[in-house]
Formats: sequence, structure tokens, C-alpha cells
Amino acid sequence: MDIVIPLRETPVLLAIGQSLIAALFLISQRRNLSPDNAMLVLVLFVFAALKTDQLYQFIDGPRLAPGFAFWLSPLEWVMTPSLYFYVIALTRTDFRLRLRDAVHLVPAACWSIYLAVEVWPLAPADKLAWMESGVLGTPFHALLLPLVTDSLQCAYVLAAIWRTRAYDLRLADWFSRLEDRELGWVRRILMIWLAMILLHAAMVISRAVLGGGAPVRLVIDALNIAHLTFITLLIYRGLEALFRSIRPEPVELVQQPYVQARLDANERRALYARAVARVTDDALYRQSELTLGNLADLLAATPRELSEAINREGKVSFYAFINGFRVTEIQRLLVEQPQMSMLDIAYEAGFKSKSVYNQTFRAQTGMTPSQYRASRSR
Repeated sequence: MDIVIPLRETPVLLAIGQSLIAALFLISQRRNLSPDNAMLVLVLFVFAALKTDQLYQFIDGPRLAPGFAFWLSPLEWVMTPSLYFYVIALTRTDFRLRLRDAVHLVPAACWSIYLAVEVWPLAPADKLAWMESGVLGTPFHALLLPLVTDSLQCAYVLAAIWRTRAYDLRLADWFSRLEDRELGWVRRILMIWLAMILLHAAMVISRAVLGGGAPVRLVIDALNIAHLTFITLLIYRGLEALFRSIRPEPVELVQQPYVQARLDANERRALYARAVARVTDDALYRQSELTLGNLADLLAATPRELSEAINREGKVSFYAFINGFRVTEIQRLLVEQPQMSMLDIAYEAGFKSKSVYNQTFRAQTGMTPSQYRASRSR
């Protein structure tokens, strides 16, 4: 039995290889294996298994070795839920899988039961005859089942995207610096995965309506490259988090919902005024790691009370509240300290990232720091 792997399947081989290598490396770091990277290991193994099953199909595996057919297909129902739980682990320091989470395996279990009844018990020759009988071309197998699978995956991806956005909004209420904390990178990776799901669904519909052919194969090649890109980015960020010890922020800070008013309007206004005065007088905005909790302690208030005062009186998050003072300080330094470099001014005002410094300044003033300095030096 000669097995030939076409050159066009190289992205599949690369995706399988790097997924397995990364997963095994993460396991070898078990002393430093955080809950999110533990979930990443699961994602990598499931992904590698699915790509292996795909490779098996494209090298004519069902005909050459029909006994292995369909054994890995239930994992199609597991991939995106495992990715969803990876996102949950990224947003919770107390994350752990619970028994009730097994409900997410129900679709995979149902498909496994169907296969256990109809397909898995068949002898290899009978299984090959079953596949060649045309049953896989019926509307159920060729259209309905793939679209149900893709729809469920879309729901999980959208839920994961929503969760990262909610997490980032809570971060902005607690921290004055969001670099290395926000999960924008996760959303971008999830958008790649969502685009691949939608492209696959379009291919399924096209194939059902128009039949197979070269365009379908080209779409599959594009999906293979997209899969390789997706898993490469996911591995890179997972390893970066491991080596830089990036962890989710404490769950009690960013996961608890905002609790309605403990302060009346006058108390809220007074607390907001004290916060403005303290930040201004002590130049607290220069502390790049200043948090809501730090400022609340200085004001003898609870974090929730201070958050309420800032949100309601200032109409901004804590992050925007502190950055407003930083921009004001930058404006002063740009005019009064013309010898200072832009980067020195950014650090002096409390920023640790030049890109965030430029982005924040432009958002609040409508011009770059350089443009602002030039406009004031005329």
C-alpha cells in the first residue's frame, strides 16, 4: 500500500506538526502550566487530530484503510467548544472544568452514538461499501449536518468574542494601563476562525448546489493556509504568555458585575471631586500601574464606590479618567519642555507604550504629539 502525500497538503502537515510539538512542550512545563495554557493544550491536540483526519481523507485513506474512517470525526463538535473554554480560562484566574461543562459535549456524544450504531461496528470492507453507497452524498450528510456543525461553531465563537469584550470593558474600569491585559489579540484570532467557518459553510452550500470541482479544492487549499495561520498565532500567544508570565487579572476585580449605588448624588459628586484633586495634586497619573483599588485606598473609599463616582460623574472608565490627566500633562510638557523627546514625555506622564501614548493623545486632541508641539511653537 503506497501512500503519497501531495505537496499541496504541506500546510496540513505543518499545522499538525507544530500543534503536537507545542502541546508536548507546554505539557513539559507542567509546573508553570496555567489553566489557560492547559486548555490550549486541549485545543492543540483536538486541532491536530482533526487535521490528521482531513489528511487521511485527502490521501485516499477511506479507500486504502477504511477501518480508520470516522473515528476522529466527533472531534469536529469539540474543537470550537474547547476554544471557547480556552477563552474563559484567559479571563478567569479561578478557572477549572466542572462536571456541568460536560453539556458542551452533547453534540459530539450524539454523533458518536450515531457512528457507534451505524458505522464503527462495520468491518473495513463493509465500511468502504457503506461510504461508496452514496449515503455521504445525501442531503443529511452533505448539507444539513455540516451546516448544523458550522452554525454551532459560529455560536461558540461569537460567545467567546463577546466574553473577551466584556472582560476588556471591566479591565478599563480597574486599570490605568491595559497593555498585556486586553484580549484584542484573542478577538483577532477568533475572527480568523469565524471567517474560516463561514467560508466552509459557503463551500458546503456551493458544493451541494453546484457539485464538486476545482473551485472547491481551491477553497480547501485556502482553508488549510488559514488553519495554519490560525494555529501559528494561537501557539505564539500561548508561548508568549508562558515565557512572560502573562496571566488573567484577579477574578474578583474584573468578573464581578457593577453593584448599584451605595452613594447618594451628593456623596458621589464629593468623592469624584476628591479623586480629581488627589490625582492632580499628587500627580498620581504618573504611576503607570495605578489601579482603581490604589486610588480608592488613598481616598478611604471602596473600589466600587469610586468606580461609581467616576463612571457616573465623569462619564468615563477609570482608564479614560487617568489618561485624561496624562494627556493634559503631555500637553504641558510639549510646550514647556521643548528639549524633551516624545518618548521621555510619554514615560514622564505615565505611559509605558509609545503606540498607546500616540493613540490616546490623538483621540483626545485630534492631533499627534508632534503636531501639537509644532502648533504651539509658532
